Amino acid sequence: SKRHFLSPSFYAAMKGGNYSVSDATTTSNITPLATRELKGYVTPALLNRIYNIDSNNGLQHGSQAVYETIGQTFSPSDLTLFQKQFSLPLEPVSHVIGGHSDNHACATAHGNNCIEANLDVQYLMAVANNVPTTYYYWSGDDFLLDWIQQVANMVSPPLVFSIS
Repeated sequence: SKRHFLSPSFYAAMKGGNYSVSDATTTSNITPLATRELKGYVTPALLNRIYNIDSNNGLQHGSQAVYETIGQTFSPSDLTLFQKQFSLPLEPVSHVIGGHSDNHACATAHGNNCIEANLDVQYLMAVANNVPTTYYYWSGDDFLLDWIQQVANMVSPPLVFSIS
């Protein structure tokens, strides 16, 4: 039977179970949702409607990033599955700074360390397609001040940061 879900690690965390990384890279059990809205779920189509977004095509010369801390990890295979499920362009995160990009860490019942990071990456890239995206993980002591100083010293920092 086919199930509608937003992210394998999110689904596993909600159900208290595990899934295998190979499950996250196959589409045999996925119903593409494309532009559909699902009652009770925030989908890319719903965001487009609420915020009057006419096009999700971003610019290659732009740049965007998500900022994560406190042990959050994102799963590249979950991102691919999300993009397939919603018929989005298949594009990986362009740059990972600070690590915490791991399919296996997100593939367990303890994948709740991935929920926030996965949602941030997936929805940022869903709203702005084809924009080089950086996943920026900060493990420093002062989670904001040290990071701001490091970004200020970058030659070409991302133009947009999502911090949640």
